Amino acid sequence: MYCNKCGREMPEGSRFCNSCGTQSSSSGAGYGRASSIFEPLVAQIKRDPVMALVSVGSLMLVLGPLLAWVSARFGAATLGLQMPSGAAVLAAGILLLVTLVLSRTGMPGAWGIVTMLISALALILVFQSMYWINDQAVDLDIREGVYISMVGALLAAIGGGLEYYHSSKN
Repeated sequence: MYCNKCGREMPEGSRFCNSCGTQSSSSGAGYGRASSIFEPLVAQIKRDPVMALVSVGSLMLVLGPLLAWVSARFGAATLGLQMPSGAAVLAAGILLLVTLVLSRTGMPGAWGIVTMLISALALILVFQSMYWINDQAVDLDIREGVYISMVGALLAAIGGGLEYYHSSKN
């Protein structure tokens, strides 16, 4: 087997040329395509894990209030936006996305603190909603929107903590 680019001999079954690094045409085409699609994303996450954590957490905070937060036994599921703190959790998710953009313009340590504070506020609102749901006389079940919002707030807070930690080390 020979390399299509440089013409050197390649060991049978190898995926890349030992000389120039070109992927062989006989290697699994599906595998090569999948890795090339995700390579830029993986490289970006390795370069800036804070951005990945905060953006995923923010998107979960935006998604959480749009999903069901409670379900009564004899009724339809209630969207988080209809809950007392659902709209505030949605606003916190949007604020976190704005904070992420602003943190890339300068002063990452200060923005890391802001990110942690907004995440803590969102987490407090989610726990307040959980307490309110459990405290109701009507039999309500907590649904997936609350948990998605809670995980999103935790991810964003971890991202803010990493941002602050990395900026304080430099």
